[in-house]
Amino acid sequence: MRHGETGGDAQLIVGIGRVSLARDKQLSSKVALKELKVRFADNQEHRERFVAEAEITGYLEHPGMAPIYSLQHGEDGRLHYAMYFIDEKEVFVTP
Repeated sequence: MRHGETGGDAQLIVGIGRVSLARDKQLSSKVALKELKVRFADNQEHRERFVAEAEITGYLEHPGMAPIYSLQHGEDGRLHYAMYFIDEKEVFVTP
């Protein structure tokens, strides 16, 4: 699965990663793309932690968890994984 360019200002910086809105080129659909931050890319411990996060999240099946589609290296060599994009219309708040 190849992922397209990240777009717009929609991003969230979380721990050792950055989450952006992207488009899957093959399926022409929106995905959330979590990338390992540049400053952690050369650190083996952080790469292993990022892969473990993707693997563990990929095993989970829960309505509150976005499923992981793939874990890859980007064109710049950094790790990233694609997951289901949760549109704000899908998010609900309970009182």
